Amino acid sequence: MSARTLAWLTALLAACGSIEAAPAPPVDPGASSAAIRWVAVRDADSTALLEAPAQVLAPPGSRVVITPPLRARILAIRVQPGAEVAAGAPLVEVALPEAAAAAAAYLAAVDELDAYARRAAQLEALRQEGLTRAADLAAVELELARLRGSRDVAATALRAAGLGPAQARDLAASGGRTTLRATTAGFVTAVRAVTGATQPADEPLVELATGGGARLEARLPRPLPADARAELVVAGAAPVAARLISIAPVREPDGATLAWFELAAPLPPGTLGTLRGRLGPGSAVTIPAAALGRDARGSYVWRRDQAASRRVPVQVLATSGADALVLGLGAGDQVAAVASALASPAAGAQP
Repeated sequence: MSARTLAWLTALLAACGSIEAAPAPPVDPGASSAAIRWVAVRDADSTALLEAPAQVLAPPGSRVVITPPLRARILAIRVQPGAEVAAGAPLVEVALPEAAAAAAAYLAAVDELDAYARRAAQLEALRQEGLTRAADLAAVELELARLRGSRDVAATALRAAGLGPAQARDLAASGGRTTLRATTAGFVTAVRAVTGATQPADEPLVELATGGGARLEARLPRPLPADARAELVVAGAAPVAARLISIAPVREPDGATLAWFELAAPLPPGTLGTLRGRLGPGSAVTIPAAALGRDARGSYVWRRDQAASRRVPVQVLATSGADALVLGLGAGDQVAAVASALASPAAGAQP
């Protein structure tokens, strides 16, 4: 190697050594803070405090079953599934042989009572003139008591069948023919009657469904705050406001808590949806979930204060997707969109 080449290499190594040993330029805190993306906190209305599965419950009387009060033979069916009927509308015509027998017994007892009552009046007149024995009058009065009992038993049988003594004559003449009618307005959901068949008592012939339900049952993952607002969200429909009525005092095996709400508008029983709980304005704010930092002291965010940033502790109420619902910030605050971007004190952070 020539002396000239050796001198050139020596100069090159010396230059490299001087570059490596040069101190790094200081980080400009203002420039680092300016590189942080700041976002404004949003009102809590945009984020749900919780979401829970919910179902609309059937109100009492929402499902009505029409049954024959006694053994019945189906004569005619007057409705079809899907029909809307008013209260009192005819549904099924039936023949009730037992009702016809009770009606005949009632009429017979009434007729005999009339005859014995006249006989008792005659004997009483004769007894006062001394022309008959008191024992004869007593026997007639005993028969009157027996007939009253028979009449009352027959009348009770008719009333138990949803009929009455006033219908006795028509029932007896027609063989117990009567019409079963709708006890309430609603829609016919099922017709189980078959023309010509004989059905036992209390066998469902027609089923009716009435209006919608306003009671909602939800399975809450955690309790709702007292000032929270709730609504039911059903696919393809506008949300319906819900008012909390009561909460079960014990948890379910899966950890959920049953709660019941009253809907602002009725919905079909069995409707499935999602109950969303939201806090009222001013009580909480929404921030990006990435803006949350966590350490041994708890959750925090970096809030922008003039030219610097400050670590502010927050209480996390819920997270939903990319958002978090927190307490501890106010309207107009700006926070770092990503908490880790300000984790270093060199970024201009102040404790």
